[in-house]
Amino acid sequence: MADDVPGPLSDAYDQAANGERFWRGDRAEEAARWLAGQGLAILGGEIYERYSVGWATYLASWDADEDDEAGLRTALEAIRRPAVLVGDACGPPDQLRFFFATLPA
Repeated sequence: MADDVPGPLSDAYDQAANGERFWRGDRAEEAARWLAGQGLAILGGEIYERYSVGWATYLASWDADEDDEAGLRTALEAIRRPAVLVGDACGPPDQLRFFFATLPA
């Protein structure tokens, strides 16, 4: 993953001890587009509901094709309509966190 998160996205994620970033639901679309713009293919992702710093519940995951455009498109669909994957357990966007599995394109 690119090391330098641009200023506008610098407060848009929680970071795990291992460096994985969990993007806020209300900023996840912007983050996914930024990751794709960094030459990373989004191969899938996970949705969590955040309760406090370091505490979240896994809600759902998705897989995407290895095609760069299809991976971004699938991620954007999950971000825009998380209830399709999560159902009634879906919380408000500011409580959701999205993890994107990426590889260099």
